[in-house]
Amino acid sequence: MKFLRNNIPNAITAANLFCGLVAIYLAFHNLLAEAAFFIIAAAVLDFFDGMTARLLKSDTKMPKVIKTILF
Repeated sequence: MKFLRNNIPNAITAANLFCGLVAIYLAFHNLLAEAAFFIIAAAVLDFFDGMTARLLKSDTKMPKVIKTILF
């Protein structure tokens, strides 16, 4: 059960990251409407990532690791 409790928010975080990368790719190829869709999808996933982690009382370190790598 702990495996699922920790990895459901991680899967949502990974989907958020994927949407952001797809949005960047589409923006560079001048497909701005499609890029805007993926930006909105990433924002929604970001909201659900935090909410899911709090509801499941997840104790994963994945978001901290991503922030350390990116910033």
